[in-house]
Amino acid sequence: MTRHFCTYFDHNFLPKGLALYRSLRVHCPEFTLWVLCLSEEAHRMLSQLALPGVEPIALGEFEEGDEALLAAKGSRSLIEYYFTITPSLPLYIFDRQPGVESLTYLDADLYFFAGPEALFDEIGDASIALISHRFPPNAQEEADSFGKYNVGCLTCRRD
Repeated sequence: MTRHFCTYFDHNFLPKGLALYRSLRVHCPEFTLWVLCLSEEAHRMLSQLALPGVEPIALGEFEEGDEALLAAKGSRSLIEYYFTITPSLPLYIFDRQPGVESLTYLDADLYFFAGPEALFDEIGDASIALISHRFPPNAQEEADSFGKYNVGCLTCRRD
């Protein structure tokens, strides 16, 4: 079964994104990793590498025609804009890849030390899977600032 993942990064984060890719190559037999390239350099490098299972997406292509996203880009800091991209990327892929039934967003600095099947087994038939931050009791300030859920790894189904 082919697993579908997506992430985003610029050329500065490319080594971390490549480490994520390599960990998937070791621990996930069949996958596609869509990478939204946040810089032209990242897109050029990924395109030149032509890594099996990697589908680079140019930022301009991603933003094209999405007026709400472009409005957010104009009114937010760069890091806030990147956070805005997180839920938009799965929608973009679902819109353009009708065969993708389930998609997992991964922060580019994640690394798999084992196969992801245990994660998918736990998700089961759920439509959405979120991961809690699980802050310790003495870190209430962080919990208040960052919210209950971490979007570093989230899975959604087309349903």
